[in-house]
Amino acid sequence: PILVLVLSNGGYDAVEQSVVGHYPDGRAAAANYVPLTRIEPTPDFTKIAAASRGYAARVERPADFPGALATAVAHVRERREQALLEIIIA
Repeated sequence: PILVLVLSNGGYDAVEQSVVGHYPDGRAAAANYVPLTRIEPTPDFTKIAAASRGYAARVERPADFPGALATAVAHVRERREQALLEIIIA
């Protein structure tokens, strides 16, 4: 069993940061927009996990994270099945 944490920011932030880092004076940095880095509509990762018969939950508020994590860990340990938490960070 595995526990997956998806930090969902609606885009490919690593690509965006890399482009701006390599070309700080480029058009993308000046416009504050890097083409092809936004994921719209954002996939519902909880539905993907549920379709694989795994436990899935979405966390939208930081205060909800500790409880959601405890529930997911308990699921993995007790039921010996995969679990996914989609954590909305943007």
